[in-house]
Amino acid sequence: MPSKGIRQGTQRAREDGGRDIVVHVPQDKRDVLEAIIAEYGGGPLSVKGNPPNQARVEAIEAFRAFTLAGIWREDRARLPRPDADPVWWGVWCWPDCATDVRALSERLQLTVGAPERDMVFPEAVVVPIHGSCVGIELLIWASDGGVAELGTWVDDAAVLDTLDRTEQSDLVMDLADRVVWPGDDVPVVCLLDTGANRAHPLIEPALSPDDLHTVEPGWGVDDHDGHGSGMSGILLHGDLSSCLGDHSVPVLRHRMESVKLMPPPGAAGHEGHNYGSITQAAVFTAEIARPDRARVVCSAVTARDVAGDYPTRWSAALDQLACGWTPDPSEEPEPRRLIVQAIGNIPDGRTANEEDPANHPGEDPAQAWNVLTVGGVTFRTEISDAGYESWTARVDAGEASPHARTSEAWPRRSPVKPDVVFEAGNRADDPAGMPPQGRLPSLSSVTTGRGGTGPWVQPFNATSAATAEAARMAARIMAEHPDYWPETVRALMVHSARWTPAMHARLDAVGRSTARSSLRRVFGYGTPNLERALGSARNDLAMVAQAEMQPFAKGAGFEEAHYYPLPWPVRELQDLGDKSVRLKIVLSYFVEPNPSSAAKLDPIAYQSHGLRFDLQRRYEGYNEFRHATNKAMSKTAPKRETDEGWLFGENSVSAGSLHVDIWEGPAAVLAARRAIAVKPVGGWWGERVRAGRRERKTRYALVLGLEAPGIDVDLYAPIETAIRTMVPVGV
Repeated sequence: MPSKGIRQGTQRAREDGGRDIVVHVPQDKRDVLEAIIAEYGGGPLSVKGNPPNQARVEAIEAFRAFTLAGIWREDRARLPRPDADPVWWGVWCWPDCATDVRALSERLQLTVGAPERDMVFPEAVVVPIHGSCVGIELLIWASDGGVAELGTWVDDAAVLDTLDRTEQSDLVMDLADRVVWPGDDVPVVCLLDTGANRAHPLIEPALSPDDLHTVEPGWGVDDHDGHGSGMSGILLHGDLSSCLGDHSVPVLRHRMESVKLMPPPGAAGHEGHNYGSITQAAVFTAEIARPDRARVVCSAVTARDVAGDYPTRWSAALDQLACGWTPDPSEEPEPRRLIVQAIGNIPDGRTANEEDPANHPGEDPAQAWNVLTVGGVTFRTEISDAGYESWTARVDAGEASPHARTSEAWPRRSPVKPDVVFEAGNRADDPAGMPPQGRLPSLSSVTTGRGGTGPWVQPFNATSAATAEAARMAARIMAEHPDYWPETVRALMVHSARWTPAMHARLDAVGRSTARSSLRRVFGYGTPNLERALGSARNDLAMVAQAEMQPFAKGAGFEEAHYYPLPWPVRELQDLGDKSVRLKIVLSYFVEPNPSSAAKLDPIAYQSHGLRFDLQRRYEGYNEFRHATNKAMSKTAPKRETDEGWLFGENSVSAGSLHVDIWEGPAAVLAARRAIAVKPVGGWWGERVRAGRRERKTRYALVLGLEAPGIDVDLYAPIETAIRTMVPVGV
């Protein structure tokens, strides 16, 4: 009775020849089932003397209460014990329920794998969810029929690693036949790496021969060590471990370019040269060949063991690329660029103490202000590699990856990095004291190999894998929203990011805003989610603004501040009263860098300008709010109500061109906060008049997200026509 919402789930044969069948009946459809049985027992007989619904009811021997074992689809001996530690479950959902099951799992503080790890079948979507038996049972009850079956989660590069080349080739060709490949007029990811091997069936249709470049003609364009091919597979398809074994039909809406930036063995490298100018030359090479494309620049190349704790020529070169810097102040800026950059890796073979991220600061050029810097998280915790049965994963699901560096050791005047984290794999420790392992296939993602005489697929991890995944997401947003600026795509990715339950536990444990600000330097603002970046649900909506501003006046002081009246669903928020809602604000813009010696001491000396956001206070009228922010710009700020409820607070902002904070409090309080301002702060454009850039304009993207987690309220419908794009008023 699918039309009634009643669906048949797990079936299991009994020794007596009968079957146990699980029937999922939503809470609001129980009366349908009761009516069927009641009609069978008391309804009028047919002409042949049969009761109504005979075929449906007489096949039923008895009804029994739900148990986890009842919907377990595998050998009962593999069902986790009720007192077992949390494990990864394969949660089989009806296709129309998978999104709701994911959202509900997050509200229940269960760890959910990335959507790319889902396995898609004609009548089910298998979602990886990490939790205890109690947590999974709560999920099943709360999903009200959304979960069809349970099993173990098998998403394992170790299995693929044991296949011979013929078996790998069969899987690769099957997936290549299922992919809907893109045309030419789509966004591209421009990969700066060791080259790419175009002959691979999962790369060739999305990489034209004309899009293979190199910074040194003598190096060739092919991948000389497999790293560039590994990056290529993930930036095009994501982790292959699920889609190689399912029946999905992936639709690819972006392509790739490759610029060989790293020298092959035996060739002279870039030692003694400026990597900044070489990186710029690599990007210009791709742009000259195809200037008409929307592109994401992707680089996992860092200066080994060179800390990014202050601006360098390399990081400033990336900032110049991003902001479209031109040496002549009378010229219009070049097109802005979105650059996705890895924060760097901790070397392999270290113990947990030796690998403390605080002792391994992020590497140059990850400190670049305008780039999207990517760190690592891991959801891979189960080891299945032969010979490693007694080994244990270094960190639990949802923790920062032990491969990834952080900016914990950077000074406070440096920008907060990483901005976001993606899957970077785990490391394994031996209780007997053997050296730790950082390259186990079961703790890694799966991507394309070099092909040819080499493997068709290979394990891949660390911040290279994470950065390729981030670039892929950026390109997919560009394909969906071609009108969005690079600043906006960066803002949407950060806005869509959420901390895992393990990260939240650390944030909650420290309490103080300064300590929470320090934790951002470990796992950024969390793991982004494409679906969340692209759309809004009923109780989770986003508002996006793109605007241009002139920060400085011609003579002295500031020129503009922008004010946005916010289209809150006031009545709905007031009706929620003291129930908690959450407001996340992301402000993204690009600065023109000035990497002088003073920039090491004061961020204002590095930035051409800065921007900040300010939310209207609860008891502050709109005109009073405008007066207060204008006075603040002139350094004569009036006394205002203390602005409480922010996760980090205004004092947490010191550097960078990406500013994020989260306000949480009673819905009725937020209903009274009806406007937000974007205002300029100092920078060298305003102080160095002779530079001729004082009257230049800047662009910014402002993204606001309003959530009512766990509350069944429609925030979207009341403002559906107003939230697509906000327009600044009161300039």
